[in-house]
Amino acid sequence: MRQPWPIPRPHFSQEMFSTEIFRTWVSLGDDQRCSRVSFAFTAASVNKHWCSIALQFGSLWATLTIDFNHTTNLDEHIDNVLERNQGYPLDLTIRKAPLTFWSFDPLPTVSQGFSQPHELSAEMHNIPLDVVDWSLVPHLTAFATQRWITENQLCTIYTLCPRLTDISLRDLGHLPSSGSPRTLHYLERLRCNGRYVFQYLGHHTSVPVLQTLEIPCGVHVLRPLLAFLRDTPWTSLRILELHDILLSARPHEFLDAMRNMPNLVELRLVHESGCLNEFFERWQTAECVEVTPKLHSLVLRQCSFPTWASMALAAFLLARMRVNAKIRRLEIVQAGMMPCETVIFSKLMAPQLRQLVGEVFIDTDTAELKGPEDLL
Repeated sequence: MRQPWPIPRPHFSQEMFSTEIFRTWVSLGDDQRCSRVSFAFTAASVNKHWCSIALQFGSLWATLTIDFNHTTNLDEHIDNVLERNQGYPLDLTIRKAPLTFWSFDPLPTVSQGFSQPHELSAEMHNIPLDVVDWSLVPHLTAFATQRWITENQLCTIYTLCPRLTDISLRDLGHLPSSGSPRTLHYLERLRCNGRYVFQYLGHHTSVPVLQTLEIPCGVHVLRPLLAFLRDTPWTSLRILELHDILLSARPHEFLDAMRNMPNLVELRLVHESGCLNEFFERWQTAECVEVTPKLHSLVLRQCSFPTWASMALAAFLLARMRVNAKIRRLEIVQAGMMPCETVIFSKLMAPQLRQLVGEVFIDTDTAELKGPEDLL
């Protein structure tokens, strides 16, 4: 009896194996800003072999966190990252910059390192914006702050950083002055929590390529939004997120604004409390069911699903099918600690939803309701 040919076994060298570990890590896309020490520095400090591999992956060095509590030598830290990231777009986060430092003007030290042609995104949530020399970061593409911002500051940032495509801010600190409309030619994503930004921009034609808008669901935002949408359809917008949705905000009234968003393909409802049924009952009516005819993705995150809300959602999905405007993807996510009054989505509804939607993604495994002790 002939012996079978031996099956060759794949040979993975140590270098190949280590390289695959790095490739997998990069593909995961974890938010390294949550860690005090980035994976790149951790991996490079294991041994010489891991260090040599880490230096080959410029994308590992595309996240730079400047934590004033733990970064001792800013110049060396910045230079190390910029030398190793091989031109990848840089994601910068500045943390815990003590207010007592601002009189010593540390930000030019930070900013000067980015005057070379690196694409840069920056989170500067607690930093006084006037201390930053924005002319030193002309390649800034994304900017986020949790501070109120003045009309002059926003104008300065956008003038000196003309490549901005992504802005996240609380709002302008006051009603903008009247004048000619401001045009942000390259802005693709805007997240704001107030009304004055819409009044500052004047009209949706001031953001001709904006694709993503993330706003709270409130009357204070709805009125300026309707004025922002007046006269002509907003054809560039593709994604709308409404967050902090309360019944008092009358969320179904946002359907009137959505009538002027004909190319919307994804709607996200985030942090809702007790009003999904009203929203979907209104949307399934004959006068509203064809609002946003191109919508194919519906995302519901951190929402509450009492029985009547789940039934209203299913009825809405069926109504869209009947007018040939089927929702192709439904995502329901309830994760982490949630308000005690939240009703967890019943997965018994999943089979029915899958008959109405092409793809259904449900994640409620980590949802946990807050108890009385969590409210103290």
